[in-house]
Amino acid sequence: MDFACFDDKTEILTVNGWKTYDTLKKGDMALSVNLKTNIVEKNVIKKVFRYDYSGQVFRIKTPRKLDFIFTPNHRVVYNTKVGGDEWKWRDKLSVEEIQKINNYHISLPCFGNWIGKKKEKTKVDNFVFKTKLWFEFLGRFLGDGYLSNRSIHIYENIKNQDRINNLCDIISELGFEPKKIINEKKHSVTISIHDIRLVSALRNLLDGKTHSKDRHIPNEYMDYSTEHLQCLLKGLMESDGSTTKSGEKTYATINKSLADSFQLLALRCGYNCSINNRISSGFGKKTRYFLCVLSGFRHKKSSFVVSKQHHHVTTEQYDGKIWCASTKNTTLIIRRNGRVIITGNSLYPSIIKVRNISYETIRCVHDECKKNTIPDTNHWACIKQNGLTSMLIGSLRDLRVNYYKSLSKMAKTQEQKELYTVVSQALKVILNASYGVMGAEIFPLYFLPAAEATTAVGRYIIVETIKECKSVGIEVLYGDTDSIFNKNPTQEQIHMVIEYIKKEHGVDLEVDKEYRYVVLSNRKKNYLGVTKDGKVDVKGLTGKKSHTPPFIRNLFYELLDVLSKVQTADDFENAKKQISEKITACAIKVKEKKIPISELAFNVMISKSLSEYDKTIPQHIRAAKLLEQTREIKRGDIISYVKTINKPGVKPVEMARPDEIDSAKYMEFMESTLDQITSSMDLDFDTMIGKPKQTGLDQFFWS
Repeated sequence: MDFACFDDKTEILTVNGWKTYDTLKKGDMALSVNLKTNIVEKNVIKKVFRYDYSGQVFRIKTPRKLDFIFTPNHRVVYNTKVGGDEWKWRDKLSVEEIQKINNYHISLPCFGNWIGKKKEKTKVDNFVFKTKLWFEFLGRFLGDGYLSNRSIHIYENIKNQDRINNLCDIISELGFEPKKIINEKKHSVTISIHDIRLVSALRNLLDGKTHSKDRHIPNEYMDYSTEHLQCLLKGLMESDGSTTKSGEKTYATINKSLADSFQLLALRCGYNCSINNRISSGFGKKTRYFLCVLSGFRHKKSSFVVSKQHHHVTTEQYDGKIWCASTKNTTLIIRRNGRVIITGNSLYPSIIKVRNISYETIRCVHDECKKNTIPDTNHWACIKQNGLTSMLIGSLRDLRVNYYKSLSKMAKTQEQKELYTVVSQALKVILNASYGVMGAEIFPLYFLPAAEATTAVGRYIIVETIKECKSVGIEVLYGDTDSIFNKNPTQEQIHMVIEYIKKEHGVDLEVDKEYRYVVLSNRKKNYLGVTKDGKVDVKGLTGKKSHTPPFIRNLFYELLDVLSKVQTADDFENAKKQISEKITACAIKVKEKKIPISELAFNVMISKSLSEYDKTIPQHIRAAKLLEQTREIKRGDIISYVKTINKPGVKPVEMARPDEIDSAKYMEFMESTLDQITSSMDLDFDTMIGKPKQTGLDQFFWS
């Protein structure tokens, strides 16, 4: 089976803390990183995968830092160095692919950008405190404080007069009178607050867990912004923190729950934090404690560097449990041995017809069929009868390839050609989606072995196709789950590969598209190609959407027109320069607010009456409510609005002034819309709009 998992000692981060192999459930809310924005988001766990595994695994291990175990095709999020101390955020790369890179030197990020809520004041029972002051005080209490029936006490070493004075100032600003008791023998100072109401409030906040072995950072506080969480981190570091000779900051506690809380707090603040188990033998007694290490505290660096030079990626045999989970963002934040990184979640390729895959044929009851094994799995397919699903999907596939695709080529009119093409594409969608329902628990005919068999066959045939391409002299530029990019193959070579795969594996390959040239980005998944007749094929094409502001849509089509005229490598370099200049010129107009308001408009239809929008209010509805003051607005109306710097952030075109336009928002939308073109060409948007940034090298392939 095409496993994409980690071992059972790996934990997954959720809003309720770290979950293990045994405790994570479908429906839990995980923290995940959006790879387009690098922002940490909350994603529902769609599915949890657990398997027994025996085979090769890859271990990523660095001294005192990382120690992760993955199956070969598991994908991790990574950064690469692009010059000096600058790293560029990338997509996901399988662990097996990392090891194959010559002289790899990549960085594995451990967290994304945290965007929390900003609250200048926080309510604690009947008290209302300034958040920053309260958080710093709470950090000091969690580390060095304790409660009596009527008072709060915090210890401090008598030598640390600055910390003592700072804590007294915080207590005074919170509205209480600090009392100091000096113990000369113990060289300590106890700072106390005598207020039974605050004692009760702290007990309630910590759910009664006020003993030093039980305390934790309140879960609701973890949703605050980095600006506020820095104060909580500072308070904790002032209590039980220290600095190593190398400049690393450490935090020690005997409380496992508090160590976990501290790690998550540090990650949200942008620091790389790991947890180490230690044993203290002071006073003739061995005590277990947890040491949290904040690497790069002086200069934030929330990632781990993995390099070939130091043999950080190795292989080994593994026998045991493996697991993974899936989320909307296709990423997870995971931890093993106290170290945290971001990783990809499980993905599936698609193929069904070839090996008689169906609900009644996979792992059938016939002993003689068990020899007909599915590659890299413990499954087999029936050889005594044809499966219903296999026949159905096979028939639809034959109908598409042998009938509708042929009809579209022989059509006498443009109308006929478009009709046959639409039907052919519709059948393709059904075929490509058909494997997914087998592995979907919500599907009435859910059958996991069939989905696993489909995955294995698909991967196996792609690998075999790549091997055959290379054997006949075809240069393979890139192979994906269901397609291969080949450089300038001859018709004879194509025919040889198609015939070989048909004969050996029973699969009918087809040439899907032929490009005059194609540009693969560093992520490979993003590409653009231009066909022989000059049609530009860019993955996604959000620039064509009707709601896109006219000035961006027009720019998008101008860029496509430039690309369509490229014939040679020199032409491409000129086109790249033209595209950069056009984007720069447009960006300047946006910054200087010289784009006419009508060209900035988002045009969105109202699908229901305004009164029905009572919870989440979209931007076009906010604009419509402003417009309602001047005329009647009803369902079906098209609302044209622009983004503005003042609340509520939008205005109807009729009411907006040029000086109100939010140029920054339009720059962001312009960047995301054009990303499908610029990322494929490795053009850096910040550089084009005047923010210098080094870019990587392009990969151009010409036929």
